[in-house]
Amino acid sequence: MYTQKRELKLRPMPSNALGGSGYVANLRNKRTLSYDEVLAEVDKMRVLNIPAATIRIVIDQFFSTVIANTLEDGNTRRIGDYFSIGLNVKGRFDELGDDFDPEKHHLELAIRPLKRLKEVIPLTGIEPYNRNAGPKVVINRVYSSSSKRGNTIVFGEDIIIEGENLFILPNWGYTKEHGLGDSFSIAFYTQKSGKLVSSGRYDPSGVTVSEDGRRMTISWEKAFTNEFLTNHPEAADPEKNAPVALMIGMRTHGGDAKSKRQLHRARAFFDSWLDKYPDYNTKGFRWGYA
Repeated sequence: MYTQKRELKLRPMPSNALGGSGYVANLRNKRTLSYDEVLAEVDKMRVLNIPAATIRIVIDQFFSTVIANTLEDGNTRRIGDYFSIGLNVKGRFDELGDDFDPEKHHLELAIRPLKRLKEVIPLTGIEPYNRNAGPKVVINRVYSSSSKRGNTIVFGEDIIIEGENLFILPNWGYTKEHGLGDSFSIAFYTQKSGKLVSSGRYDPSGVTVSEDGRRMTISWEKAFTNEFLTNHPEAADPEKNAPVALMIGMRTHGGDAKSKRQLHRARAFFDSWLDKYPDYNTKGFRWGYA
C-alpha cells in the first residue's frame, strides 16, 4: 500500500489540562484550502459534470437549511455515514437542579464524525511521524569558557553546549540503512548585515562530546576556516563589523543510529555585542535558520 509520511509537531499541553502535563500533536506543513480550491478539485474529477458555481449554490443552500432547522428544533441531522450536525450544551452545572445560565453556559453547533470519516484515514496510507522521536536531545546552555555572562560566546573561542544526549555519530552524509547522518549548520550574524552571513554545513569532525553526552565543544577554528573568512570578509574583522550572534542547527540521532534524526537549534549572542549595546533587546532579534 502506498504510504504518505506526514511530520508531527508536538506542543506542550496547557498547564491546567486534565491528566497533567504532556504534549499534543499537529501535522506540520499543512494548510487550509479555500472554498474555491475545494470546488476546483471536485470539478477536476469530471464526475458530476456540474459547474463549480452550481455546486457551490447547492452546498450553501443544503447547509443553511440543515443548520437553520437544527437551531429551530434542536434535533441532530445525520449526513449519510459521514458526519452529523447537532447542538451541544457547554459549561459546568454545579447542582442537579441548576438551570441554564447564559453567563456560564452556551449552546454550540457541533459536527461529529461518523463511520465513513473514521474509516477513511486508516485506508489512505498516511503515516504520521515525529522527527524528534528517539533519545531526548536537550540544549540547556551555550557559551564560551571566558564569557562574562551565562549564555554568551566570545569571538574566536570554541563554543560549548551543555545539555542531554548531545552525541554525534560518525555517519556523516547518507546511508541507505539510516538515511541522513548527523550534521551541523552555522548561521553567523553581523552588525553590517543584520542577518546571517552564512548558513553552511559544518563537518562534525570538529565536534567533541563528553562520554555522558552532556557537554559538546565545537571548534571555532574548524567552523570559521580561512576559506570561510575569505568568502565572507565582513565576518573576518570583528573591529570593523561587530559580530552579533550565532545560531547552530544540530541534526542528530541522539547517539542512536536507528532512531529518527532530530533537529535542535542553539542560539547565543556575542559578549562583545552586549558590552557595546547593554540595552539591546535580544528577544526582538530576528533569527534566520541554520
